[in-house]
Amino acid sequence: MTSTAPDRKVTHLRRMKMLATGLLAVAAALFTLSLVLPESFGTRLLHAAAEAALVGGLADWFAVVALFRRPMGLPIPHTAIIPNNKDRIADNLAEFVKTQFLGPQALTDLILKNRPADQFAAWISQPENVTRLGMHFNKGLAAWLDLVNDREVQEFLKDSYKTLATQLDASAATASILETMTSNGRHQQLLDAALTQLQESLAESDVRSTIADGLAAWFKREYSTLERFMPTETLANYVANEVASALNAYMANVANSPKHELRKRFDATLEAFISKLKSDPDYQTRAQAIKELLLTSPEAMEYVGGLWNSARTYLVKDLTSESPKALQLTQRLGRYLGEKLTKDTELTNSLNEHLAKYVAQVAPGFADFLAGHIRETIYRWEAASIAQELETSIGADLQFIRLNGTAVGAVIGVLIFLISNTIH
Repeated sequence: MTSTAPDRKVTHLRRMKMLATGLLAVAAALFTLSLVLPESFGTRLLHAAAEAALVGGLADWFAVVALFRRPMGLPIPHTAIIPNNKDRIADNLAEFVKTQFLGPQALTDLILKNRPADQFAAWISQPENVTRLGMHFNKGLAAWLDLVNDREVQEFLKDSYKTLATQLDASAATASILETMTSNGRHQQLLDAALTQLQESLAESDVRSTIADGLAAWFKREYSTLERFMPTETLANYVANEVASALNAYMANVANSPKHELRKRFDATLEAFISKLKSDPDYQTRAQAIKELLLTSPEAMEYVGGLWNSARTYLVKDLTSESPKALQLTQRLGRYLGEKLTKDTELTNSLNEHLAKYVAQVAPGFADFLAGHIRETIYRWEAASIAQELETSIGADLQFIRLNGTAVGAVIGVLIFLISNTIH
């Protein structure tokens, strides 16, 4: 360890040492003066005060210096306390920090007292903070896009795709997805949506014209002779309208009948398909073949890798625009979160409690890590260096002990002298 204390600390320590030593020198000068002056009550009082001040100042000088080094280099027992007990100090300091600051109960009490979820809610409820948060997010995202290696991201996506696809049981996964889709009649909602879309399409004149054109072309191709004597275009339009109307009526009937036969067949078809995906070896083999095709297809790999290029291009374009959508989205999410947390006290209470429980769980491990770090770091420091560093940091304050010792010693010397003379 090397000294890193600022010069101002060193200068301050030097000044305080000079002040304390100066006061001690004054006491020594007064003591010497009391020896040469003619004897009188005042001389004896000065002598007693100076003597006690000198003793107190020297004793406290010894005590302060003994913390960091041997006074005057003499091998006096129980001196240089900090250098000689560096490892024990490290153990005690690490244990003190661990138990008093990082104990589960201490951290839990701290969280429940300060309620960080409430503080965050109050902070994010401020519009300027939401704006600042969005801007920081945008800047961070832009910086990340500049630093990221596109090829590495593409390879990561490809490797992830291969890993997931290799581990995936295609038939079981498809069956599971379909079961989820069919639970609580969700697949019937999909059927309703498909019927609605088909009805809307059949109602469009362009679609009916396309059907009519197809019928006319078919009639001309299959019955070319008869077609010459019949109004093909008119007949095709009529048939197309009738077919569309009939289909619309049928689909409307299905939409209004929860127990329609078509719905039952749809249910049975899906159930049979799910069952085969789970148990039919032929279906499982087909699903596996499709998976293998996707794994070995260069086009599939290019598509997966190209996803990053598309995403990156979109993000760069958005972030460089005058009104980035990413910023707007971040701000909207921030405002929503602020409103939600501010109004929902039950939610903030829950967040604070969950955070306290989580911290209590991880506190022992983190406390052990930090205590070990403190201990090992101090172990590695040189004894003389740590003594110098500590003296530079707190030595100036310790000089007040010397100042007080000299001054208090003088006062006590005067009191003892007066009491002694009063008794005699």
